[in-house]
Amino acid sequence: MIGEAIRTNIAEKYGLDQEDVQELYEAAQDSFTEGIRELEGAVTSSDMGQIKRGAHTFKGTLANMGLDDLAAVALTMEQAAAAEDMETVRQTLSRLRSELRPLLLN
Repeated sequence: MIGEAIRTNIAEKYGLDQEDVQELYEAAQDSFTEGIRELEGAVTSSDMGQIKRGAHTFKGTLANMGLDDLAAVALTMEQAAAAEDMETVRQTLSRLRSELRPLLLN
């Protein structure tokens, strides 16, 4: 499960107790939810600059939580935005949304 993988990564990477792990995990959920929303808004408005910046930021958040495979997807989105390839941007956003769905807040 993706949530357990994140908790394990946080505990191992930062050496935190369970309470602090949970707090950081909840902050990550907020960041993932906000990041997806921002990317969706940028895609809706076809703002490639905002998509590129948002994907770059999201890539770092994902990497910090140990989600390297998804960070690579965000990198693909960042590169697609730089190349103004909206089809790839949409595909990568869909994949990120799908993979992170269990973590996203309503």
